[in-house]
Amino acid sequence: MKRVQWKSLLLGAATFVVTHLVVMRTWAMWFDGQREPWFLNSGRAVWFTALCVVAAAALASAWWAGNRGEAMLHGANVAAGAVLAMIGVLISVGPGTIFPIVILFGAAIVLVSSAVGSLIVLLFKPN
Repeated sequence: MKRVQWKSLLLGAATFVVTHLVVMRTWAMWFDGQREPWFLNSGRAVWFTALCVVAAAALASAWWAGNRGEAMLHGANVAAGAVLAMIGVLISVGPGTIFPIVILFGAAIVLVSSAVGSLIVLLFKPN
């Protein structure tokens, strides 16, 4: 079994980028709007991003995984892709002085969300 599942990695990256674009576009209307548009700057944006990553991990695990182990592997790849995209977006908008903390908290949210999505599918996959 290959460790890097490119489709899942790209799905995770695309999910984060599209989610960030939605957050930016709707920042004043849906989210706080007081600070710069970034998913950690609003509780609603955190939930929105987390739910999108849950959905992406669940889809990747359901579509491309044949068993439970593969389901978790696809979820991990979705998380890795989303974290890489998050770091790329953060660098492009200007990382600021607390970027290590931002990366740590963002990665934790993405990893937990991805695990939840994969665990939902895991229940329905064979050993």
